[in-house]
Amino acid sequence: MKEEHLPQAAGSKHTDAEGQSAAAENLKFMRAVVQRTDRQVKPEAPVIIVWGLICTILYSAVHFLMKADLQKWILPLYLTLIAFGLGHTFYALRQVARRQKSAGYIPKVPRQVTWIWLIVAAHILAWSLLGMLLNDYSAGDPAFLAAMGLSIALAATGILYSREWLYGGAGIFAGMFLTYFAKDYGYLILGLATGAGCIVPAIICQRNFNRQERENE
Repeated sequence: MKEEHLPQAAGSKHTDAEGQSAAAENLKFMRAVVQRTDRQVKPEAPVIIVWGLICTILYSAVHFLMKADLQKWILPLYLTLIAFGLGHTFYALRQVARRQKSAGYIPKVPRQVTWIWLIVAAHILAWSLLGMLLNDYSAGDPAFLAAMGLSIALAATGILYSREWLYGGAGIFAGMFLTYFAKDYGYLILGLATGAGCIVPAIICQRNFNRQERENE
């Protein structure tokens, strides 16, 4: 009787070993999926931080240039800062595309967020430039329209990406509302609101991502 049971015991151990090996492979696969998901939501913080700084500088400069009756310098400053921002953005997007191609993985969410920002940016640039070049602000104050566009883009990013961006959009909206009660300092308020609305969420999201990366190691 004992001899009959020995092959079964050996077979049972072999089955257990296979089960443990399969479980280990499943855990390894699940961890890879989690790490891929983290890469999918990787924030491109430097791009948003640069635009936050550009907004703060530009809005503040417009405030002081108008106070000093030097409006003629607004357009050159605007074009210079926007050109720098666009150059940095296209360079960063190219680097992201190369990184994704090298990894063989093109996530969906960042691509959706990028299209949202491109559409909003096209509107901001079009109405801002037309207003200043044609001296026709029938569509509204370009500074206010730009803040509105940023608020919408950040809110959409927060819905698809991370709630910190949604809070940034809400902060810009609050700054826009505040300008109605402090019109003399409207551009300064918009500069602080758009700068903080872009920079603070970018720093928080980058910090959270870095922490997730360390936990996945």
